[in-house]
Amino acid sequence: MKNKFKMEEKKITKLEFLLSLEDHIICQRFFNVKGFKHGNSKSLELYDLIEEIQLDVQHSLKMKAIDYLSDNYNRYTNTVNLSEQDRNPQGKENFNIYLKINNDVIMHRIFPAWIYPAKVRYTVDIRPFVPSFLRELSDVLSAQKVTKKYLETTL
Repeated sequence: MKNKFKMEEKKITKLEFLLSLEDHIICQRFFNVKGFKHGNSKSLELYDLIEEIQLDVQHSLKMKAIDYLSDNYNRYTNTVNLSEQDRNPQGKENFNIYLKINNDVIMHRIFPAWIYPAKVRYTVDIRPFVPSFLRELSDVLSAQKVTKKYLETTL
């Protein structure tokens, strides 16, 4: 029995973290989770973590948008010199965060991209955050105890 438990602990599962703007990939990382627990993929902790990742990305975009708008502010006319693309947007784009296992989506989160200036939303760089995102995802997906499935508690 102990050997079987040790074998399960050493099992490594490959997952994918993906951030996209509509169908355009911004960041795609494959990562391994040692001791993956399938039930954790529907946990409240994973839901909260994906929400926290979204909020971190949004905060980064917000700070870049503030810098961009400040740089383009004309203090003499009290206006911001926006690009043509920002003045006349073509459509409402969205960011997507996916968490996948074997190309099956286990978590998907959508949030608006059109609220940020084009220069900001088309030049997203989350590389500094990715190691901590993947580490936290691995921790949640291999945790011994998690809160019951969020889908069952919300339906």
